[in-house]
Amino acid sequence: MSRVAAHPLPDKLSLPSVPSLAPRSAVTLLAVLVLAGMCTSGCSLRRYAIKRAMPIVEEAMPALEGERDLDFARDALAGNIKILEAVHLAEPTNQRLRVLLARAYGSYALAFPQDEAERWELEDPARSDLARARARDFYQRCKGYATTVVAERNPEIVAALEGRAAAAEGRVAALTRALAKASKDDVPALFWMAYGWGNLVNLSRDNIAVVSEAPLVVTIMERLVELDERYFMGGAHLFFAAWYGGLPKALGGKPDLAEQHFKRAEEINEGKLMLIPIYRARFLAVQAQDRELFESELRKVLASKDDILPGQDLVTALSKHKARWLLQMADDLF
Repeated sequence: MSRVAAHPLPDKLSLPSVPSLAPRSAVTLLAVLVLAGMCTSGCSLRRYAIKRAMPIVEEAMPALEGERDLDFARDALAGNIKILEAVHLAEPTNQRLRVLLARAYGSYALAFPQDEAERWELEDPARSDLARARARDFYQRCKGYATTVVAERNPEIVAALEGRAAAAEGRVAALTRALAKASKDDVPALFWMAYGWGNLVNLSRDNIAVVSEAPLVVTIMERLVELDERYFMGGAHLFFAAWYGGLPKALGGKPDLAEQHFKRAEEINEGKLMLIPIYRARFLAVQAQDRELFESELRKVLASKDDILPGQDLVTALSKHKARWLLQMADDLF
């Protein structure tokens, strides 16, 4: 895939997101917190307990990912995030924990405050602005936690991002060279760093300094496609589908390339991830002003079974929720 020049992000750029961390995990983590409180900062027993708890937390994710009630999922995820942060304070060197926190914050931001910001943008701008500010804060936390892991695993990447590379070369060129040394094991931290960053840029369109960083996000996502295109349900492909599909052609939009990424994401998910037709409607159809495509994609989502994607009922519920309010906004979008 060729590199792209700096362009402003499309009006709305989001990535698929599945809130993670199951209610069951809270019991395990609370037990770890009790143990942590009984130990000094160097307590090896505490570190051992947290290390043993991590696989349980990770295996418990499907419990919440299978939840169909969005309100329940929102409350459960918020509570579990704070428990995870408490454990992080007790064991700040645990990389797996920080990646989980990045994923949880990024998931929460997309599923709830950003969704609210988009829904109320026309009807209640003040409410929309407040929700957008909350989403930006959560995406910043997502990016922050993931970046600390990238800094430890791939210090050259962070050096390139911060402009500490040789003065004669651009940040994108330095980043490209640093990313060439990354491996598949580096994908989770890199993905969540770029995920939080991309959505942060998207929600900061009035901040030129933030928007100017978009090519760096694109460069990271391109490398992620090369390293592991299937990670997080083909999330990097959905990024580019939204990117090229949501931009006007005059600013670098490429609807044909966007459709290629949409189709690859559908292949990866066997046509069962309902966020794909949501994104095709929201970005590609709106940019092309194709109302027929817009409505047909959204009705496809609404007609899907609640359990079409086994173990991922929550992302399907979120997709149906988005389909309903997008259809209500059709007259404003076309």
